[in-house]
Parts: sequence; C-alpha cells; structure tokens
Amino acid sequence: MSEANKSGQVVLTLRNVRLSYFYGFKPMIGQNDSGKETANYTTHAIMGPDHPDLARVKAAIREVAQKGWPTSHEAVLKQLAAQDRLCLHNGSVSKAGQDGYEGNFYVSANSKTRPTIVETRNGQNVVLTEADGRPYSGCYANVMIAIYAQGGDGKPSKFGKRVNAQLMGVQFKGHGEAFGGGRVAKPDEFGIDPADADGDAPGAAAGTPSDASDLF
Repeated sequence: MSEANKSGQVVLTLRNVRLSYFYGFKPMIGQNDSGKETANYTTHAIMGPDHPDLARVKAAIREVAQKGWPTSHEAVLKQLAAQDRLCLHNGSVSKAGQDGYEGNFYVSANSKTRPTIVETRNGQNVVLTEADGRPYSGCYANVMIAIYAQGGDGKPSKFGKRVNAQLMGVQFKGHGEAFGGGRVAKPDEFGIDPADADGDAPGAAAGTPSDASDLF
C-alpha cells in the first residue's frame, strides 16, 4: 500500500506500468517556468483505466492535498487538475495522439537525483547501467515514486501549487515495443529524499481534462 513519511509525502510502488519519456541513466535537459535550464531524471508511468494502482495514486494525491491545503484541498485539486498541474494526467488529453497514451493515464515523475535502476535475477535485485540497454521507453517496469504537495499552506513555492511525484527507483520487469525518447534508492527498497519541482513535468501540456475529477 502507501507509506507516509515525516514530510507528508506518500511513497508508492507502481507495478507493471509502461515507461515513456524515460531518462533514468542520464537527465533530461529542459527549462523551468522561469526559463532556467534544468536537469531532471524522469519518466512517465503509463497505466490503463483499470490498472489496480490507479486508485492508489488518486488516493495519495488526495492525501497529500489534504495535508498541504487542509481547509481548501478540494478547490485546490480541481484547480490543479484543470491546469494539468497534478502528477497524474489523462493521456487522451495531455498526450493526445501520442503512441501509448490514448485511453490511458500516466504519472509523470522527476528527480534531481539519479534513481536506482534494477532488475531481479536469481531472487536478487541487480543494479543496471545504461550499457545493459534496459529499461527504456516502451518497456514494462515497477516504479517507486513519492507523491507530495508543492506550495502548501505556510510553505509557498515560487513555482506555485502542484502535486508532484519524485522518481525514486525503477525495476525492469519486461520488454515492450520501444517508444521514441530517452532513458537513489537501495536496490532492495528504493529510497531518496524528495526535492522541490522546478516546473512542469517533462512533456506535460497545459489542458483541461474532459472530467477533471477523474484525476483524483
């Protein structure tokens, strides 16, 4: 299930999701809302509407929102969903027409710190390197994330209010048809401290889902 820590984040492991925009071995270079260059390790974790972890993500978003904005979390969540400023996105809206997103949801997760990347061999988790050629965009993996509120009451952020997901670790699970695009916890349990987001998650486009409530 979930594990809440002292800072109010909720740690989840998303099982058997499909990776896209995967930059786990080298960071993706982009820009934040202020135009400053950023370097983030990142991935999108794609899941279908019937994926068993989708409800857990929605519950975690609500949980951290309640902690971040105790008296106004419902209104804040509606606003953030309409602005596409949640870590959970409707793929049919935010990534309309892109392979793998139609009819699905995805979690965008980022980290300043390189995540631990492993696969299980002979009952043990073994650390992978870029030379192993996996994971990659299009494969299937287990992804450990930490969901947290940014810009909560009494903790303003210059980047505004968001509900973010920090990328903590990736466990390669199986091959899939590769997408275009890129590629620290202990190997056994994944764990690093979350850092504040620098701006929009990679590839997230502003837009209003047809039913914003389906994101939380």
